[in-house]
Amino acid sequence: AGAEVFSGLGSLQELDLSGTGLVPLPEPLLLHLPALQSISVGQAMRCRRLVREGAYPRQPGSSPKVALHCIDTQEPAAKGP
Repeated sequence: AGAEVFSGLGSLQELDLSGTGLVPLPEPLLLHLPALQSISVGQAMRCRRLVREGAYPRQPGSSPKVALHCIDTQEPAAKGP
């Protein structure tokens, strides 16, 4: 199954894929989920949608470049003295 399983979920804003094994995320995922703002892909991994250069495209038919920025939300271990 590919990103097409997410078609029809255009208003979905948050998605929790923890424990699904769906990593790496399919590239076209963002095309099927235009309102998506954040994805949890594991207990300590969270991804947010970023719009890069061209949030307001000037040419008809062009679209903004979107990407997922993922971070490890797990607290780093405290360092000893």
